Amino acid sequence: MVLESPYYGQRRPSMQHGAKLQCVSDLLLLGKATIDEARSLLYWLQAEAGYGKMGICGLSMGGVHAAMVGSLHPTPIATLPFLAPHSAVVPFCEGLYRHATAWEALREDAAALAKDATSLTEDAASGISIEQVKDRLRSVLSLTDVTRFPLPKNPQAVIFVGATVDFLQSISQSAFITSSICVLLLFQQQTYYLQHLKSDNIYVFCITFVVA
Repeated sequence: MVLESPYYGQRRPSMQHGAKLQCVSDLLLLGKATIDEARSLLYWLQAEAGYGKMGICGLSMGGVHAAMVGSLHPTPIATLPFLAPHSAVVPFCEGLYRHATAWEALREDAAALAKDATSLTEDAASGISIEQVKDRLRSVLSLTDVTRFPLPKNPQAVIFVGATVDFLQSISQSAFITSSICVLLLFQQQTYYLQHLKSDNIYVFCITFVVA
């Protein structure tokens, strides 16, 4: 079963160009919706369809959401986040996406909050540095930090897959998440290594992913 995230693919708003979100709040809303929908699907698979052994996996941002769902699910499920940062702070403030973030627009928005919006001028916006804007975004996106979520019911059923060459995050970020709760498997550049999962161990996967 594949869940397409809100704001992407067929669920993309008409005013949105490609995969670029218009607002920071959109990122938080799509995350909340994806998590709620995935949890609902898992409940349906267990309560209505009768599946006993389930799992969830996702790639990149979908991997972050999969980790959150695995953490919040009331019963143990297999959880496989692929190439997932521990927080949206990593790609947007430190990784590749920082080059595609509209920092000037966020700076003006910060100035508007600091002053009456009707008196917002270029001078007012210039009083706030880009570094201050990044700190503000880090604070907001810290809500997406999976290390703040409760431990999953069975940490041994969690496998994070990281990469030695990843332009969105360093391997140390993956190691940071997995240091105390689960197994970390690595992609050696383009060569993939993944633990074999027997068919009698995992019956159903609810996959979260993003289509640009």
